[in-house]
Order: sequence, then C-alpha cells, then structure tokens
Amino acid sequence: MDTPVTSVGNCSISTPETQPEFEAHLLALSLEELQRVSPEWSTLSSLPRWREPFFQPEWFSAFALTFAKGLQLYLLSARWQGSLVAAAPLLRANTHFGRIPARTYRSLSGLHSCRYDLLHAPAYSTQVGHALWSTIQRDPWWEVIEALDVPEGGGFTTLLPHAQREGFLIGVWPTRKSPYLPIPAVGHDPFSYCPVGFRGWRSKLARKLQRLRHTGEISFDCSYSAQPGLDEFLALEAAGWKGQRGSAIVLDKTTTEFYTRIVDSFARRGALRFCSLRVDAKPIAMHLGLLMNGTYFVPKSAYDETFARFSPGHLLVHHVLHELPSMGARTYDFLGPAAQWKSMWTSHTRAHHNYYIFRPSVRGRLLHFAITQAAPRLRDLRYRVWGDPQAVPSTHDMRHAGAAKKT
Repeated sequence: MDTPVTSVGNCSISTPETQPEFEAHLLALSLEELQRVSPEWSTLSSLPRWREPFFQPEWFSAFALTFAKGLQLYLLSARWQGSLVAAAPLLRANTHFGRIPARTYRSLSGLHSCRYDLLHAPAYSTQVGHALWSTIQRDPWWEVIEALDVPEGGGFTTLLPHAQREGFLIGVWPTRKSPYLPIPAVGHDPFSYCPVGFRGWRSKLARKLQRLRHTGEISFDCSYSAQPGLDEFLALEAAGWKGQRGSAIVLDKTTTEFYTRIVDSFARRGALRFCSLRVDAKPIAMHLGLLMNGTYFVPKSAYDETFARFSPGHLLVHHVLHELPSMGARTYDFLGPAAQWKSMWTSHTRAHHNYYIFRPSVRGRLLHFAITQAAPRLRDLRYRVWGDPQAVPSTHDMRHAGAAKKT
C-alpha cells in the first residue's frame, strides 16, 4: 500500500477550438495520496447517482486499509480542466478464474462492499469513457479487468463500447438482485408500496408484537453514535448462527476493523443509524444502518434467535419504516441478494452484474469462454439441482403453498 505514485498510462482529449479538456491517468496510489484526493472524490460522490455510502472515499479507504492491505492500489481517473470528473479505484493483482491464472485489474471491492462503480460526472460520460479506456488499454500488463457487483447501467459500462470497438472481449455475469422499497412522504401510509399480500403479514406482525409485550418492556431506539452501538451489534450477531458457523464479524480481526472504520467514518458524517428493538433494554434485533441521500441502507442486521417466534427482525423493519418518512427517507435499501423474507416487504429489486474486459489474446479468449460459456452452464446445472438462491416465490405460489398446507 505504500507503493509510490507513478503513472502507467495517460491520455488527453482536445477539441479544435480549445486546449486539452480531458486528462486521464492510471496511477499507482499510496494511502497518503488516497487521503489527499478524498476532498475531490467527495465532491464527485456527492452527485445524486453516487451519493451512497459504498462510493464514498471513506468506504474505499476502509477497504484499502483492511481487506486490501498490502496489495497494489491504483486509481483510474479523469480530469476536466484540472477538476476530478471520474474515478475508479482498482486493485492490481495476479488472480485465478477457476484454475486459470490471470493478471487482473479488479474493483477495489469485495464481499462486504455491497456494490461498486466507476464514478463520473454524467455530463461527460462519453468523453470520460473514451479517455479512461484509451488510458487503461495502453498498459500491456493486464489480461482481465473485473468490476464486481456494479448496479445495472452503472458508470463502469461507459468503458464497454470502447473496448468492444477495438476488439476486446466483454463478459457480463448477473449477481445480486438487491431488494428495495419506495417510501411515501410524511402523512401517507409508509407501507403503501409493499406487495398486495403484505396486508395479512402486517396483521400477523401486530399479533407477534402483542405477544412479545408479555415477555418484558418493549422499546425501539435509533442511535447516531458509534458506541455502544457497534459493541452491542457485534455481540448480538455473534450469539446467533453466524457465530456458530464462524462467519460473524467479531470472529475475524480484519472484518471487525473494516466495520469499525465504517461506523466511525459515517458517524462523523451524521449518516450512521443503529436501530434496535429491545426487551427490558436488551437488544433482540438491530440494524447497522446508513442514511444518505434519502435512502436508508442496511449493510448488516442481526437478531436474537431465542426470540425467533416473534419475528424480531421483521418487527424492527416495520418500526423503522414507520419512522423513516420523518427522517426524510424515501427508499429503504435492503442490500444483498433477493431472499424470501425480503419479498414479504417488497417486489422491487435492483440488478447488479460483474463486468469483465478480456484482452483478445489466447489466454484472454480462454478466460472469456470460461466466464461467458462454461461458468453459466455450471451455474444453471447447480440451480436445477439445488435451486436458485435468489428465486422468490410469486404471491400466487405462496398462496397455493399455504392452501396445500392447510389441506
């Protein structure tokens, strides 16, 4: 991470009547340089399309200091008359696709990133795509460029047509179908946009809440502070199945450090929300939530499994949706893949994809075949045997299953 800042490629675009307008660079980036460019990056990520936690410099810095520690960090960027108008943080590494090794520039992101994109000022999307592609293709080192979990129609796609025109190979791999729920304005039913079948589920939740009240004093709260919220959340998550299976945050030092940095950074921004459902002051369900640009994001949630019969996680969602309109929120973003429990709340999803650009060499063509032909066939076979993990039953299917169960 302390690689000196050096340029491995650059490009300028000019028009006949002006001096050079765009300058694009692919730079090896130190942590100090990442901090230096953060103010400009924050300006770019304040554009409505990218005003989400996952595109902020703090999020990428936390990832670089933890999961990417010791790896080679690069920044693909473009400037318009000296001002930053595009940025895509990348990792340069020797990776494997299956058993096939490849020299790869991949997104500075991973399992805990939720989503990734190339940020750019929309007014310059065509010029930016051309300038950035012209720059990165001049670096002969790489064989694959890989961007993980890019929202459909994201900024990274501006590179693809330029790559295709020059004979490079493109791969697209569908990943998450992240559910989200639009929220009406204050004064309207916050559940207006829930599925038609939600009415019955809402009645069940009311009965569950009533039964829960017999176990102790019920309270809901939402804290804006990093502590003690993070400690409570980590303890609650580790007490459940994630702790038993070894996937709880607190069981991994690097993951704990990542979320500690995220929580501290977004608490300073005023975006952090630790929302909790409590029984006798003890949390039985919690959100590690982030509120930005009118959207409530939930990167992590946890609940006490000894209260599972009361559906504490759903009760917390129900309460939070009541409160969000008064906080100025207009969307609840569940994040992560589609799941049946999320379908109880919404039928809206946001598609994400992994995007690949392969150099048209022998190895590049082999990798392209593996990603676009072999891997999808294996995935389809796995889905036929085990089922699609993101397949959510339709309302008709759920009603039919319920009727069959009664008979």
